[in-house]
Amino acid sequence: MTNRHHSRRTILAAAGAAAALLSVAACSSSITTSQIATDANLIAQGLQPLAADVAAIPGVPSATLAKVQADLAKLQQAAAGIATATAGQQTTSVQGIAALVEEIASVVLPLVPGGAPWVLVVQAAQALVPVILAAAGVSGSTGDAPTMPATQARLILAASH
Repeated sequence: MTNRHHSRRTILAAAGAAAALLSVAACSSSITTSQIATDANLIAQGLQPLAADVAAIPGVPSATLAKVQADLAKLQQAAAGIATATAGQQTTSVQGIAALVEEIASVVLPLVPGGAPWVLVVQAAQALVPVILAAAGVSGSTGDAPTMPATQARLILAASH
């Protein structure tokens, strides 16, 4: 239980720090392949601890847990390949990451109460997806507009693992 409270404090502290940094951070209009790879890996690493949280929820079917674990493994694999991918492969990988994040969110979010710390982490991943899609040249985005700025999403994801 202490770990969960520590995680919540860490995530909330990162969110507060992000708000402060947003007021002084300079925004860049272009993102490099390196930044796409960094963001993709941040999403994958930030969501990785989710499997343990889902496993700790009483009554979650084993098939649901297996689905989350499989999606997280695919997400790790796709993120790892971004840095060395060609432009076409990168676009496909980023689209795959976007689909996996939405799939994970659709499975996990209904299982946890709104105040759970992982809700914020999943929302941070969802907020960063349109950034990497746009940077990879994917026109249009799937889902709603980001719920938080990319800088804040990066800090929350970094604090989650």
